[in-house]
Amino acid sequence: MPDQLFSSLTSLQTLHLYHNEISGVGRNLFRGLVKLTDLNIMDNMLSTLPSDALHDLRALKTLELSTNDIEMLLPGTFTPLKTLKDIKLRRNKIRGIPRNVFKDLEGLETLYIEDNMVTELDDQTFRNLSRLTYLDLQSNSISRISDRAFVNLPTLRNLVLTGNHIRTVPTTALQQVRKLCMSLCLRNSLQKNLRQFPYQSAHRIGI
Repeated sequence: MPDQLFSSLTSLQTLHLYHNEISGVGRNLFRGLVKLTDLNIMDNMLSTLPSDALHDLRALKTLELSTNDIEMLLPGTFTPLKTLKDIKLRRNKIRGIPRNVFKDLEGLETLYIEDNMVTELDDQTFRNLSRLTYLDLQSNSISRISDRAFVNLPTLRNLVLTGNHIRTVPTTALQQVRKLCMSLCLRNSLQKNLRQFPYQSAHRIGI
């Protein structure tokens, strides 16, 4: 798609490009869409997203990138998008989540990364997502969770880790949100060494 294809549509608020065969997005494709709040590019053939491709979208609230071939999230991709409330990255090929890739998205409320190939969650992967309420990481290949993977998530209510390969329950990691989370689902994830469950205040637990 040509760069700046939509640049004259400065009042556009919704852009749906789903169910096409888009294989690439140029760094200037969305230039000028300063009022866009809803962007849907699901069910295409994207394998990567330039780190600055979304930087003009300062009013964006909903980003749908599910059902593509994205393998990596580049640092800086979401940095200026302070108004984002919902990110969907379902059914891609993401193998790892760079540290701080979601850093300081202060308005983010829901984040869906299920059905990818993520193998581990590093320190501060989701740091300072101060309004995040729902985090879905089910159906990945997660075997290791760092002790500080969930630092500073004061509003988290639902954490879904179903269908992973977690070897142990990371006590310290879960303690970061143990007083806040309403629902924790680990079904078909825990493989061994479940001696004591460190999560005392979840209202609903699925193992």
